[in-house]
Amino acid sequence: LPGSAQILYGSLVGNVTDSSDAAVPGAKVTILHTATGTSRDVVTTDAGLYRFPTISPGQYAVTVVANGFRTFSQSN
Repeated sequence: LPGSAQILYGSLVGNVTDSSDAAVPGAKVTILHTATGTSRDVVTTDAGLYRFPTISPGQYAVTVVANGFRTFSQSN
């Protein structure tokens, strides 16, 4: 018999770029699950990419901090 599974998690992936669309490596990206107050951090790759695997469903606030740039924040 075939097995079945339920996926209980999602993921969040993206890239950080400057105003000229150049990658911003080494930026700290933080996500905050607004319902639970839990947060996680990652640092962007040399190509400006970040990934948060296996995150719980819900609304998040995202903050990006990088040297030489203003802090970026986005909620919901």
